[in-house]
Amino acid sequence: MKPRQRVAGALARGTFDRLPIKHLAVAQVDRRLSEQLGVSSNEDLLDRLGHDFREIRPVYRGPDFGNMDSEHGCISGTVLARSLTAQRPSGLADIDSPADLESVSFEFADWYDYSSVRQQCADAANYATILGYCEGDFINGQSGLRGGFEQVYVDIGLAEPVYIEMIERRFRAVFAHLERGLVAGQGQIDFVHFGEDLGSQAAPLFGVQTYRNLFGAKYRSFFDLAHRHGARTMMHICGSAAEFIPTLIADGLDVLDVVQTSAAGMDLAELKRRFGHELAFAGTFCVQHVLPHGTIEEVREETRRRLDLFADGGLIFGPSHQIQPDAPVENILTMYETAGGIR
Repeated sequence: MKPRQRVAGALARGTFDRLPIKHLAVAQVDRRLSEQLGVSSNEDLLDRLGHDFREIRPVYRGPDFGNMDSEHGCISGTVLARSLTAQRPSGLADIDSPADLESVSFEFADWYDYSSVRQQCADAANYATILGYCEGDFINGQSGLRGGFEQVYVDIGLAEPVYIEMIERRFRAVFAHLERGLVAGQGQIDFVHFGEDLGSQAAPLFGVQTYRNLFGAKYRSFFDLAHRHGARTMMHICGSAAEFIPTLIADGLDVLDVVQTSAAGMDLAELKRRFGHELAFAGTFCVQHVLPHGTIEEVREETRRRLDLFADGGLIFGPSHQIQPDAPVENILTMYETAGGIR
């Protein structure tokens, strides 16, 4: 079965030969895995691990802001952050009025060349295709510019007008970028990837109503854009996020990505029981405890538990975040082998 068919079958709770796999790791881990498996390219590594997806990346042609390596430099959040820092080296922490943003441009879509998107989709026709990475990102993406997370949470708690204007401008810029990519893809992009960390290990970071007031309409517009072009929506959310799931489903989320099962209220079986008929999940394998510190047999058991729980589909198997260097290569390979990715 081709990877794209496998992904479609598993998410439709239909026919699939194994659960689809989505690999996610820091570069250091990928280098170690490549050495262990004897592969020389990232594409070969992904195939050996059973990764069923391919990223579609418009080509960045904009200003060179420095420190933008070939792997991550095209991610729009990186481009936007570097652009704003170049315009205001002090960042946006000292801006306290929306009027002060008039001289700051958040636009970046013109810096991308979208002409290769359709060919990238054709080249990846056997795989499920993904456009974007953690798009939106109104909390993490603003923290470095506003002087840190503390200021962003103050902005959120007080609904600061300057913060509201910042995220509105960010929304418009990201929307334009994704729309151009989707139009260029001509219906061949399967997923658009968004990201917003809404919880800590112990609890949500703020209430559901606050999410609705500040971010809800923006993500509804993002999700509607993806759906109009035939793509599913996937959203990376760390931490204790169960309280937000009904709202996210109502707004149009199709796949909850990473799923940090070690956080409060994120028991995987309970999430499936409550939401599995309306929502698919991606990730879920614990990169905090089991993968770095578990035995080979514990890794197998945790993998089999997910295979059994989602025997009818509804899960894209993978780590609960980027695999970190503290995870032994043997554990990582055992995880993917047990999941059926490595044969």
